[in-house]
Amino acid sequence: MAKAVESGTTVSQAHSTTAVGTASTDKKSRSLAIDRARGLGIALVVWGHLATAATPGLPTWFYISVSVIYSFHMPLFMYLSGFVFFLSRSHERFWEHPAKQVWNRFDRLMVPCIAFALITVTGKVLLLNDGTLSEYLQLMQQALEMTITNERGNPVLSIWYLIVLFLYSVIVPIILKPLPKPALFLVVIGFLLWAFTFPEAFYIERIAQYLVFFAIGGAVATYRSQVLPRVSAWYIPITLVFMLSCYLLLADEYALLICGIASTFAIHGLFMQKFWDRDRLFLFLGRNSMAIYLLNTIVIGLAQIAYVRYLPYQGNWFLIYSPLVFILAILLPVAVRHILGLDPRGSFLQRYFN
Repeated sequence: MAKAVESGTTVSQAHSTTAVGTASTDKKSRSLAIDRARGLGIALVVWGHLATAATPGLPTWFYISVSVIYSFHMPLFMYLSGFVFFLSRSHERFWEHPAKQVWNRFDRLMVPCIAFALITVTGKVLLLNDGTLSEYLQLMQQALEMTITNERGNPVLSIWYLIVLFLYSVIVPIILKPLPKPALFLVVIGFLLWAFTFPEAFYIERIAQYLVFFAIGGAVATYRSQVLPRVSAWYIPITLVFMLSCYLLLADEYALLICGIASTFAIHGLFMQKFWDRDRLFLFLGRNSMAIYLLNTIVIGLAQIAYVRYLPYQGNWFLIYSPLVFILAILLPVAVRHILGLDPRGSFLQRYFN
């Protein structure tokens, strides 16, 4: 009898150890899939930002590629953010220390956003103007006002995602606190908001448009044991639907909604496949995505100024310009992050790039 109990305990422990190991492996697999999807997303962001410094005369295929990318790349980022937000139960942990949570999110998202605005405006003023200190300070004040109100000429428009994500991280826990199935309720709200037209002022339009993708990410994280196996198993037909929607809805007013939703499941399912186990490129991009996101437009602007002094970039020259600037816009931000990590005195800055 004693041996039977010992045997039973051993078997039970073995099952427990196996279950824990499987759960740990699944968690790691989910994390790697998210990192790789984020890596693809940031590469698409950089490619799309090449268009912000472009002028007429570039190849038609480039404009088409940018149009397709803009129909889904930021919905993908919002989906991934919503997935991580709900997976870490941030909407529940918010109420443990609300003031601290708000400050942590502000420090993480808004401090680099404000710093980016100051750096961008300072660079533009120094490069394009020879004004007095008072004129410079006036321009800085105007830039900060445009950052808040999202007026034309907003210096941080390329990183609006940080502002909207900060607002979601504060507003969503408040909205969802009394609800039994918060993620599903948020998805419904997100879809309903697409029935209305909102102004661009104060990022209201972007807050309304992108909530559905953040919410879908939260719903997938909440019901991941039911959803993710299907997403992984059906990734090929889902990817075909995604590609077809990008083709059929090119420049359509609902392309962002339909292509965006299709991309979230297609790309998440794609990166859950075993054949990515040896991948290092997308992991590298994903784990450096914050640094690349913050600095890529600055690098693109400076690289173009330097490049056009010596070579044209229109027509066939774009085949040289585009990969060169694209690679620089990825590697230089990563280098900045790495350099900051070499000196302990730079660690307080490096955390904003992690």
